[in-house]
Amino acid sequence: MNDRVKYVLTALSLSSHQKAAEELFVAPQTISKAVADAERRHGKKLFRRKGRGIEPTEFGVAYLEAAKELLAAQDLFDKAIGEFQAAESGRETVNVLLAQMPLRGSFECWFDVKSFSEIDPSVALSVSYCTPGMCLAMLEEQKADMCVLPGAPIIPQTYIAKKTFIPIRVLVGKNMVSKNQEEVTLEVMSSMPLALPFGVERCAVLLEGNFMQAGLPVPKFVSAPLSIEGSVEFVKRGGAILTGPNNELVKYCNDLAEAKIGTEKEITMVSSLVVSEKVSPKVRSMVEAFLTKSENAVL
Repeated sequence: MNDRVKYVLTALSLSSHQKAAEELFVAPQTISKAVADAERRHGKKLFRRKGRGIEPTEFGVAYLEAAKELLAAQDLFDKAIGEFQAAESGRETVNVLLAQMPLRGSFECWFDVKSFSEIDPSVALSVSYCTPGMCLAMLEEQKADMCVLPGAPIIPQTYIAKKTFIPIRVLVGKNMVSKNQEEVTLEVMSSMPLALPFGVERCAVLLEGNFMQAGLPVPKFVSAPLSIEGSVEFVKRGGAILTGPNNELVKYCNDLAEAKIGTEKEITMVSSLVVSEKVSPKVRSMVEAFLTKSENAVL
């Protein structure tokens, strides 16, 4: 991806020129120049002042999402080039897709790409990021060999090799979070509309049981907004969004908080490694070796 776009993308993601420079090992002036060039080219501001720091403007948020799509497209391009180079060298290529869910937190954090690739150096690993829906489509079309995505889907011509449990968090206004506990109680959540992003819908059944056991009304479940602006506005109006850990929305809005759900037992959801049945015996052996080293449950 164009370095200037990468510099601006990182600055927007971190809401800081200095942090972006540290992340990318470049001078802060390099980040500032890339941001200034982008603002001049598009005629709009990417950042605005907020307190002692900065935050993305509405245009900055739109730029960020477009840059992420560009990165995903670059990943697919790199994958195609990698396949060509691997074919020339006679190495087998394994296409791995990691489900990327913008503003939904992390669901594939347990899958260590480096450890997997080191199992057999004779196999070339091509890693791309895309939406869960595209992951499934590419598996079904046999354009990918395996993917990591939320849930435990049943797909023709594939088998689920592994599952792990990811803690569920809730995105709420900071004023809703209990002091010093970083959690929101079921009692508070019972009166809030609760948004369920793609892949998290099955958690509604788990939550319903918790509310009923506590003798509390079950909240109204709704589909999660698709945009940053819609998600922030939904929470500001008193709603809550179920999420995986490390939701990026808290970086864009200081009024939001990512909290645990106040129950005795942490609520979790499944994240799965799904592998095509058509992979070679060598790749299947790699998967089995990776699972042997894993502490997580195997299906």
